[in-house]
Order: sequence, then structure tokens, then C-alpha cells
Amino acid sequence: MIFITGRQLEHWHTGSMTRHSATQNSIEPDPVVSVHPLDLEKLGVEPGGSITVESRCDKLSAYARAELDIQQGTVFMVFCYQARHRISE
Repeated sequence: MIFITGRQLEHWHTGSMTRHSATQNSIEPDPVVSVHPLDLEKLGVEPGGSITVESRCDKLSAYARAELDIQQGTVFMVFCYQARHRISE
């Protein structure tokens, strides 16, 4: 699968300021991975369930979000969530 990262409205850049705003942080407080519903079904993961994303650089767990706007075979996650969500080896 192709892992795509980017920004979201509530937490721009790295979240260095917005993650400290209680109002903005309450909108999207936890890391979420957007995946096409058919890919979630293939992986055996329910929307809202935990999913682990692993790349050459690292791996982390987040909540799975079913998104019809995501192309099958890709996953998307914003990059404002810090190391506290990483899985320790």
C-alpha cells in the first residue's frame, strides 16, 4: 500500500501550536489513518478500530477511518501526531 502524509485543517504544519489549543485539539485529538472501506475489509479492521502503519522509518498505531475519497491501495495520515503515538519495539 502507498502511505501518504499531509496536513489537515485543525492541525496545520506540525501541530506545534494547534495541538496546544484545547478547542482545536478537541476536534481531532487522536491520530487517524484514512483508508478506503474495501481495504479496511481486506485487512479485517473495523472503522474506529486500531490499525498499525509501518514504513521504512517507523511504525505507529492509530484509529482507522473509512474514507470513500481515499483511493484503494493508499492510506493517508496527517503528520502532526508526535512520537507519543509510536509503538515501542
